[in-house]
Amino acid sequence: MKSILRAVLCLFAAAAVTLSGSVAWCADKPITLRIGHVVTEDGGEHLGSLKLAELLDKKSNGMIK
Repeated sequence: MKSILRAVLCLFAAAAVTLSGSVAWCADKPITLRIGHVVTEDGGEHLGSLKLAELLDKKSNGMIK
């Protein structure tokens, strides 16, 4: 569980830094983020990525996919 939380927090921090000044110019269209990893679908990185996608979609009202 700690590894999933750690992965989610790291991914969220990376997304926040990446998007921190780029939302204004594309506020009218959704932003698509792609995350790659080399672990299986039951690995912490994959599960954390799925959770991050869910949270970003929910918190951004569908503007971040």
